[in-house]
Amino acid sequence: MWLGEQKVLSALLEHPYADPYWLGEYLGSRSYTTRALQSLKRRGYAQGVAFSRDAIALKRVWTIAPVGVKALAKLRVVPFKTLAHANSYRRGRMAWLILAMERVTRLRWWMKTLEGFNPPNVGRRNALALKPLTLSFAPMWKWQIVSWQEEIFVRARNQRVGFTGAATLCQIENRRWLTLYIHVDDVNVPIDAPRAKFTRWMRAQQECAAFDTEGNLILSPLAVLAQDAYRLNEYATLFRAIALDQHLIVPNVYLALDENIKATLGNPAQPIWYNVNSGEKKMLLADERGLEGELPTSPWHSISPRVKHGKDPLVAPASVVEPNGVALDELAVTALTLSDTDYRLVRLIAAHPLVSAQDMTHLTNRYPSQIATALVRLDKLGLVERIMIPAHETLMESAEVEADNRKRKRKRETGFYIVVERGERYLAAVDGFATALALYRQVKMWSPEQTQRRVREWTHTRLANLLFVKLTRAAHARGFELEWVPENESRLYFSLNGERRAFLPDGRGVLHAGDKHIHFVVEIDTTRSNADKLRRKIARCYASVVARLVPDNVQEKTTILFVTHSTERMNHLLQIARDVEMEMDPTLTSLRRVAPILFGQQQMIVNPHETVDRANWMDLDGRRVYSFSQFEPVVELEMKKENSRVIYES
Repeated sequence: MWLGEQKVLSALLEHPYADPYWLGEYLGSRSYTTRALQSLKRRGYAQGVAFSRDAIALKRVWTIAPVGVKALAKLRVVPFKTLAHANSYRRGRMAWLILAMERVTRLRWWMKTLEGFNPPNVGRRNALALKPLTLSFAPMWKWQIVSWQEEIFVRARNQRVGFTGAATLCQIENRRWLTLYIHVDDVNVPIDAPRAKFTRWMRAQQECAAFDTEGNLILSPLAVLAQDAYRLNEYATLFRAIALDQHLIVPNVYLALDENIKATLGNPAQPIWYNVNSGEKKMLLADERGLEGELPTSPWHSISPRVKHGKDPLVAPASVVEPNGVALDELAVTALTLSDTDYRLVRLIAAHPLVSAQDMTHLTNRYPSQIATALVRLDKLGLVERIMIPAHETLMESAEVEADNRKRKRKRETGFYIVVERGERYLAAVDGFATALALYRQVKMWSPEQTQRRVREWTHTRLANLLFVKLTRAAHARGFELEWVPENESRLYFSLNGERRAFLPDGRGVLHAGDKHIHFVVEIDTTRSNADKLRRKIARCYASVVARLVPDNVQEKTTILFVTHSTERMNHLLQIARDVEMEMDPTLTSLRRVAPILFGQQQMIVNPHETVDRANWMDLDGRRVYSFSQFEPVVELEMKKENSRVIYES
């Protein structure tokens, strides 16, 4: 092998299933890397596998083959087993990386850029680069990356605590060192899910705490790459709550948004990192002193779970997938088999049971033929199940026509989909829970009983689904995006007399209109609840909405969309809401500004015409308004601004 091939093969051994574009950027030359990959493929040393995920811009990934490991071992004059063991090259490790591919890819891109701030003669980049880097590094950045790895665990009280990655860094000025742990935020996992993990890690650090020569307590810092501002704020609240409950010292936890990191090209010297301890925005590791002495061996280990077939490394998907298999490596094979559309549909159906194929075309912006093909594949793999609903219960929807050969007549039926146990096991493995399905269901607030309840309450579930589908269509027609939070994950919390309580609406979402993000909750009223129950429901809704507002964003608000079944019921709800508002906010100013409540009727949802994005919602003043001001026609908005008066719609 020529030198370029050796460096590409070494990088694949350290970072299996790497994106070829990332690999070229990491090694310093995409053209040389591409040529080396093709050459290694012809020799059987490396293999490319199709792996399509639009969210992380993946189309194909590459990994080293067992023959390639043997070739590297021969070049380095070490036994094959020694080299494979040193790099955790075994089936369990490969399966875990495949299932964690989304967060692993995000971590790799950030670590690649972060390592680019090292001087040319420092770190692994010097050993791997095919040509000198042209990136300039900021003079304020004083930490150099010595080594790093994705998907690791550390020991805490004889228990494993997993992180997305870790790095050993060295201080340029005084040669101190520190270990940095990284947690990549996953929007598919609730913020509170890793609480137990973070608690074990923080408690373990207090027991084996390190002090510098001046007596300062030094703990390993943590960097959290958050997806949005709300989740970043929730992470800060989580760490403070753990420290308060457990009487612990909080390590330096640095939080930053993905979009801010990308905007600075990952420059760690930019003051975009929020330190939970100081409450200030600083550059990464600005408050770290580091430990004295020689660099130790890495305190972390690769996550390499045991799998049923543990001899040969997992390289490419098998031709046949056993539908009843639940082993981790079999789930990894499923992950390699699924296309991006397949993956999105599994997520969508699991989050929102009883969506139809027609709903999926609107929610995913895919062609009906793509949806149909993906659903057939998912059904064949045993990930989803189709449920048929008789035509008279389809709420006036257009239905699919199927032949009833037994009775020799045609009847109208619509197919709706739910995720079965194997599909939930696949999602649990992808989200980092391995085979712990019970724990995953608890974290996601899923259970077979809840799913069956939603199937039994078909009309209620379908109304909520239809409303969100129509709101999504209205948003897309105006060039906006609408985020739909699952019902089981829409829980909002508030405090009453020092007690923490919760309110679970029928749905929650966010309308992304340019640089504005409008939060809203949905409540479907299909029962004959008495006035006292309705009063408590509206009061809890108000309290939970106010509690979730970000304190430093005075412009934030959450719209409450309340759907009921008749005009009389809507008028009754209007009066109750006015009474509750008067009790909670006698001035009728603050509450109405941060939590406007609008009422609509079910006929507006089941109507085949587009009506949910019109002025069909009733506010507390009895006016007909749009659900969101962003849905109003541009001409009407301009007239309102020019006339400086309120326009009453008939």
